[in-house]
Amino acid sequence: MVLTLPMRWLGASLALLVVGLLIHHALRSSRPNVAEEVPFLGDTETPLGGSQNPVPAVSPQPTPGALVIAGRVETVQGRPLPDVHVTADRVGPKTWHVTTDATGVFEIGGLPSGEFRLHVDAGGGQRVVVRGVQAGTRDLVIQAAATGMVRGTLAGFKGTPRVTALPLDEKGAQVLGSVSGRSFALEGVMPGKYLVVAATSSGADSLEIDLPPGATIDVALKNQGTGSIDGRVVDEEGAGIPGMHCFVSAIGREPSHLDTGAGGRFKVDRVAAGVAYVVCEGNDEHAQGSAEVNVLPGQVAPVQIQLALRATP
Repeated sequence: MVLTLPMRWLGASLALLVVGLLIHHALRSSRPNVAEEVPFLGDTETPLGGSQNPVPAVSPQPTPGALVIAGRVETVQGRPLPDVHVTADRVGPKTWHVTTDATGVFEIGGLPSGEFRLHVDAGGGQRVVVRGVQAGTRDLVIQAAATGMVRGTLAGFKGTPRVTALPLDEKGAQVLGSVSGRSFALEGVMPGKYLVVAATSSGADSLEIDLPPGATIDVALKNQGTGSIDGRVVDEEGAGIPGMHCFVSAIGREPSHLDTGAGGRFKVDRVAAGVAYVVCEGNDEHAQGSAEVNVLPGQVAPVQIQLALRATP
């Protein structure tokens, strides 16, 4: 039996067949030959479907951060300094931080090539700076002074006193102590001369020490009580000068600022027993003047400060 189709159906079927063949051909021609596909390398773009010319090899670049600076921090006597902070920096905001181990050894990794500056915080305010260190250096030896300790006992203080070591020369730095009950400790103190001070509002005590490198010194501090200062600021003829600005500095307290009243008088109470210093600023007519006052517990220490006239130009 022969199936006869209308001409309009036959035309539509042929059109669909042609469209299908065209789509199939387009899909095949747009697919790359996988066996010949060359990946994208570097900044060189390789066309899909391969290339007749060979692709040049890309030279491997050095990995940034592959260099280190390593060394040892020790005392001038050769004793290793553990737990010392070492910082590397260069031009720019980035810094690298490490801490020495129990043998004083450190290693700073992840560095680009070039010169660096090392900052070594050896404790007690002691800082050593080493310049011009090349990345890749592994045998660096940094020497710093060995810090010491001041420990002691406290007696006669009401409340917990503040204990500090105040440097009396350019070698040291101020150190704040830790207090536990009636004992205290000042750790990481650089070698040098210090005034060790314990103070509360009820009084203070102080003691000068000379701390050798790496040494420990034991001291005893006892509250010496407080006194008062009754002062007067006068001119060269002995007349009181009112309105003069003065300040009083004593052990264990912030400087007291005051202005002289009638007759040039002033008074400061609750000054720690010991040596206090009074400085009065000058004005357009008078030069600055100062005086040292020895304050005794429970007593009033008088002081008179005479201000000379300024020289006429």
